[in-house]
Amino acid sequence: MKNGLIYLHGKNGSADEAEHYRPLFPDWDVAGFDYRSATPWEAQAEFPAFFDRFRAAHEKVFLAANSIGAYFAMCALEGRDIAKAFFISPIADMERLILDMLGWAGETEEQLREQHVIETAFGESLSWDYLCWVREHPVRWSVPTAILYGGQDQLQALETIRAFSERISASLTVLEDGEHWFHTPAQMAFLDRWIQRECLLGSRILVLGCPGSGKSSFAKKLQTCTGLPLTHLDNIWWRPDRTHISREAFDRELETIMCGPCWILDGNYSRTYETRIRACDTVIFLDYDKETCMQGITERVGKPRDDMPWVEDALDPELVQLVQDYETENRPRVYALLAQYPEKRAIIFRTRQQAEDWLAEIRKE
Repeated sequence: MKNGLIYLHGKNGSADEAEHYRPLFPDWDVAGFDYRSATPWEAQAEFPAFFDRFRAAHEKVFLAANSIGAYFAMCALEGRDIAKAFFISPIADMERLILDMLGWAGETEEQLREQHVIETAFGESLSWDYLCWVREHPVRWSVPTAILYGGQDQLQALETIRAFSERISASLTVLEDGEHWFHTPAQMAFLDRWIQRECLLGSRILVLGCPGSGKSSFAKKLQTCTGLPLTHLDNIWWRPDRTHISREAFDRELETIMCGPCWILDGNYSRTYETRIRACDTVIFLDYDKETCMQGITERVGKPRDDMPWVEDALDPELVQLVQDYETENRPRVYALLAQYPEKRAIIFRTRQQAEDWLAEIRKE
C-alpha cells in the first residue's frame, strides 16, 4: 500500500489547496478533505469516517492542516493512527481567540452570554454556545506534530503558540515575516522547505557518537534549529555528587521520554542502543576519528556543562579507555543496528565540519 497525506484547509479555504503538497510527497496519495463542518462538534461527527476510510487504504497517513482545520482535527481525530501532523498557523487556544475577538468588537463575555450570538464588524459570529463547548472540551493531542507560525500573525500571539507547542511536545518553527495565511511565493517556499526538513528528520532524533565527539553540543544546536525538546542522558544517569541512579530508574525515565511524540536524545549508554533506535525516526551518528574525540574529552575538563550535573576536574582514565576502545567495540554495534533497522533514517558525519555544514543548511531552511 502507498502512504497517504490528508490536507485540511482553513476558513474560506478549499480542498484544492492540497495540490500544493503533491510535489512534496511524490508517490504518495494526497487528498484534500472538503469538509462542511463549521463547529468542532460537527467536525467530531464528520471527520472520523473520512479519516478511517483513507487510513484503511494506506500504509501510514500524515496530516497537514491549516488554521481552524488544525483545531477541528485535534477535536475530532485524537486517538486516530496519524504518523505525523504538520500544522500551519493552527488555532491553538480557541477560548483565548474568542475572548480576544470579543475585545476587538468592543463586547464583553457577559454581553455574549446574554445575547448568545454577536455579529462583529469584521465578519465573525461569536457564539456563547461555541465558547461553552470549547471550555468543556479542552484539546488533547498526542500525535507527533510540527508547527509553522508566522511572526506577523494577527490572530494569535507567539506566546500562545509556544505554550501550546510545549504542552503537546511539538516542534515549532517561526517565519518572522510570515502571516496567519501563508500565501506569498516566499512564504510558500519557506513552508515547502520546512516540510522537507521535518520529513527528513522526523520528530524523534537520536544523537550517537564516541565520547568527546561533541554529541551534546551538536544536539543543542539541533534543538535550536528544530524546536524539539532535548534530553541529555548524562543528566538522568548522574547525580551532582557523582553517584548515579539505578539501571531500573534510568530505564523508567528513558521509557517515559521515548513515549513522548517528539524528542532529541543525546548520549551513548550502549546497553540501550537498540531500545532507542527502535523508538526513533532518525539516528545522527558522529563517527569521528579517535584523535578528534580525545581532543574533545581533553578540552572540556574544568568547564561547566549543562549536559552534565558536575564539572570534570581531571581527565578520567575510564573515559579515555572508552574512547580508545570505541572504534572496535561500540562503533560496530551502531552500524550493525543501523543495518538491522533499515527503515530508520541514518545521517552520518565523519568530521566536525561536515556536521556544521549540515546544521548551517538546516538553519537556512
